[in-house]
Amino acid sequence: MRRHQKSLRRPMSVLLWAAVVVVPFAAGCGKQVAPNVPVSGKVVTQFGIPIDEGRMTFVPDPPDGSRQSSGASIGADGSFTCYSTSGGMGIPAGRYKVVLSFASGKGNVNPYLIAFAKYALLNETPLVLDVPPEGLEDAVIELDELDTEEMPES
Repeated sequence: MRRHQKSLRRPMSVLLWAAVVVVPFAAGCGKQVAPNVPVSGKVVTQFGIPIDEGRMTFVPDPPDGSRQSSGASIGADGSFTCYSTSGGMGIPAGRYKVVLSFASGKGNVNPYLIAFAKYALLNETPLVLDVPPEGLEDAVIELDELDTEEMPES
């Protein structure tokens, strides 16, 4: 009889240890991920002309563990709809720096690469988008074109 009682105590002590130490530790390990909210709009020049191509990257500003970079493609009419890197529609609420990229043009220089160069680098882009908790539809991102005096000489 004693032998049987002793063998029951060991599994019970292991279970008790697991309940006290392992479970709370495991529960605190997962990082909280903010829920996605819908974000869409248009990208236009300062003259209201839609940008008809390109990609946008939304980088959390400041970076934090609850939000990841997200993206959007710019349609022919300048429209965009954000999606998360996990593939879901929308992005978490918060402040984002916006970086633009454009195709090179198959041997030709895409004029957008020159005209909108200041939006292509994270540390230089002046574009910021504040996404409220309820989401943001019909956002307008306005781009200032490079002045012709600032254009690099060919």
